Amino acid sequence: MAVSIGTIHGVYAETPQLNIGLLEEIRSKVNVPLVLHGGSGLSDDDFRNCIRSGISKINIYTDVITAAINTIREDCGKTGYTDLGLKAMKAMYEVTVNKIKLFGSNNRY
Repeated sequence: MAVSIGTIHGVYAETPQLNIGLLEEIRSKVNVPLVLHGGSGLSDDDFRNCIRSGISKINIYTDVITAAINTIREDCGKTGYTDLGLKAMKAMYEVTVNKIKLFGSNNRY
């Protein structure tokens, strides 16, 4: 179940204020996995607090695609198309691996 506790999709204009108390209240009343949409841009502590308070799945697409966009902007015109695509994929991979480790999901199936 997706919960609304102060996150939004896309890039934040200002730092989000998460309602962890509401998340804990929802967790205490339902017995289903909870999903956090709009996780991109949150701090590591925000992620840890959300996971500790019951979030099972976090969506971070904006963080992943932003890594690719930034790589393309930095390297555009400096390298060929194939290499540029590979660098963008590597940037997305690195962000994803770092988030998996932060979330404590590495080596879990």
